[in-house]
Amino acid sequence: MQDGSIQLLVETEKDIQLVTWILEAAGYPVEKIKLNAIRGHKNLKEFLKGLPSDIAESCAVLVDSDAGSVPDAVSSARRKLSNPPVKVFCAMKEIEAWLFADDIAALENTKTQWGREVIPTLLLPEDIPTPKIHAELAFGKNLNSWDFVKNINIDRASARSPSLREFLTGIKNMLAAQPTPALQSVSRNISRDVFSGLIREVLPANTVIWRTANGESFTADELRKQIEEGTDIGQQYASDVLRVARDFLKRMANRRES
Repeated sequence: MQDGSIQLLVETEKDIQLVTWILEAAGYPVEKIKLNAIRGHKNLKEFLKGLPSDIAESCAVLVDSDAGSVPDAVSSARRKLSNPPVKVFCAMKEIEAWLFADDIAALENTKTQWGREVIPTLLLPEDIPTPKIHAELAFGKNLNSWDFVKNINIDRASARSPSLREFLTGIKNMLAAQPTPALQSVSRNISRDVFSGLIREVLPANTVIWRTANGESFTADELRKQIEEGTDIGQQYASDVLRVARDFLKRMANRRES
């Protein structure tokens, strides 16, 4: 799009709100992501068929899928949509599964005894057989009771949900943000010495203190060097620290209010 934004097509109006909260939790610039709901694969297929080619690169689709894996889900969704010239993301099995991606936040925000008993027994979000039903039993049917998702630990959530991780990574790439505009600008403006000094306090120095989204591990000493040299890894760690601090402070503020 000419204004630098992207367009994301989802299946329902409810999905728009849930996705917006998730994007907020990730620290993404939601003002640059225009969400529209188009119900039904047939309607969505027709809409994409008439999509101008110059818009396709800045447009993406998010649909539910009950396939066995994220690649299978995307492949199946693309076939059903007649292989559209846009990026296709899938929530497995339903988008409501993402409410359980940060299991700690889900347990803290359940409204029912059922949720308090069942959430600790759940496996990964993609393994929940009926996410929408589970969500309504745990958090109620009122959409406003699901707004806790805007304060979830997005790193924990994306680590536990491959479909959520694929979605966030794809949107980040579409926005050309590394890692996100807001967090990147803040982390670059904070002195490297501050982060490096904090890490120097970790003993022993060969303690593994951080893992990237793709599973790469860093010890305190390795990470300190990355930060002091101003590498992408060092900047990513600084951004993650700021994100975790933000989430922690938000939760503390919410608890004080309640």
